[in-house]
Amino acid sequence: MNPILAFVIGVAAACGLSLAVVIVLRKPLLRILIELCGGEPRAAFWLVFYEATAVVGTLFTALTFGPKPSAGTGGIEIFGLGLDTLRAGLIGLLGALLILGFVMLSSIRTFESRSRVPASAPPQVSPGPQML
Repeated sequence: MNPILAFVIGVAAACGLSLAVVIVLRKPLLRILIELCGGEPRAAFWLVFYEATAVVGTLFTALTFGPKPSAGTGGIEIFGLGLDTLRAGLIGLLGALLILGFVMLSSIRTFESRSRVPASAPPQVSPGPQML
């Protein structure tokens, strides 16, 4: 196996795992986004945005921070090349998931604080007409 093939296999494996994570998270994330965004069109946009970010971020990280070429082409070095490429891609996927988690946590907190009614405040009663 040549080093280029090992690199391509590592990139493909990282992107394949990224796609698998996107597929697994699609339905639960869409339900939460519909509630937070107030409608399905907005939620669908943010879902597609996340999916593209996760896949492209994984690909970018694998290609940018993957292993650098070396002079040796031994079997162990070729395996390490593919493994290092996969590892770099997984770091990108983990970064995308962490960012999603922080953004969702912040959005959920904001949503819940807006939807709560203060328990200590008495209900407001409008005064009726006063008779003299």
